[in-house]
Amino acid sequence: KTLKAHAELFQLENHGAMHIPAVTGTEKLYGLEPAGTLEAVAAEVDGGAAAMAAAGIGKPIWYRDATALYSSDSLEHIRGMGYRIAGFSLNADFGASLPADKVHDRMLTARDGDVIIGHINQPKRYSGRGIVSGVLALKAHGYTFVRLGDVKEHKAWGEAVG
Repeated sequence: KTLKAHAELFQLENHGAMHIPAVTGTEKLYGLEPAGTLEAVAAEVDGGAAAMAAAGIGKPIWYRDATALYSSDSLEHIRGMGYRIAGFSLNADFGASLPADKVHDRMLTARDGDVIIGHINQPKRYSGRGIVSGVLALKAHGYTFVRLGDVKEHKAWGEAVG
């Protein structure tokens, strides 16, 4: 509700239904079980879009799986479903595992054009505070922020694992 109430600040897109890597096969990524099959990849993508629709959010254009790593067949399949692949170039908090001061410092390494990933949705972890202070510091240094809809898909965002 908070994100929807501030549509001028946020572009909501598809991150999947169950936070499963869009990878075929059985090899775990960062300890996560992969989707395994293209059917499971499609179910993960469709499930995320269905959850968004149920919440009154418009049809997503972009998709980023749980790890931002994909098998090549999954990339092709997801793009065939009509999605663009989103990614990031600067990992600010390593899955909300870093303390706020480290997240803040990592964000200050951003360069023009970087897409920063960070988590403000983990209330029992302090990394979100670093995201907030990092954004404010970057803005104070003259940085501006844009939505994914204002950029083109970056080739590296769709690179396959394996």
